[in-house]
Amino acid sequence: MQKVLPDGATIAPIILASDKTLLSQFQGDKSVWPVYMSIATVLLGYLPTGKLDCFTPDACSLAGHQLFHHYMRLLLHPLITARNDGVDMVCADSWIWRVYLILVAYVADFPEQCLVSCCEENHCPKFLVGANKQGYVLDSVMRDPEPMKDILQRCKNDTTHITPLLISLLQRFKAVPDYPGLWHFKNSISNVKQWMGSEHKEMQ
Repeated sequence: MQKVLPDGATIAPIILASDKTLLSQFQGDKSVWPVYMSIATVLLGYLPTGKLDCFTPDACSLAGHQLFHHYMRLLLHPLITARNDGVDMVCADSWIWRVYLILVAYVADFPEQCLVSCCEENHCPKFLVGANKQGYVLDSVMRDPEPMKDILQRCKNDTTHITPLLISLLQRFKAVPDYPGLWHFKNSISNVKQWMGSEHKEMQ
């Protein structure tokens, strides 16, 4: 990669890390995925998590995976420009250099490795091996990332399964009758300044 860059440019390897973390139990079990990036460890952001109770149990896991990858796509989008075009950075020698940022590794525990690599939790995220054959890597074939890229691209382009669900949820939300203790958001949801656990519960 260094050989194809223009004179005076260099590469910087980027390492991402994340680990689902419990925030609070004051108003239910609130958790997020903090996502970190290094050269020097920097917090990029917190990815929200949810129970996704609006989905059937079978669809809930898939919806959670799609949501995670959607969040990551939004969070890491600036890295695409930094990889393709480079960014000017002040380096340790006090000179400004054109630096191309390249993602080289993702550090995560086993459940998140499965989440990132789009495989089921009881399967190996690196090799095509049965759940009962893990540990036999010498006899196993490594996963090809291209089929996973194709699946993620199809999910990104196909929103037809999302729109009817949202319309259905909004129609149900609007049709809820008055009930003591039930908040109706008379000034509309868009006017809520800060969403806390109680507001989320009221909405649900």
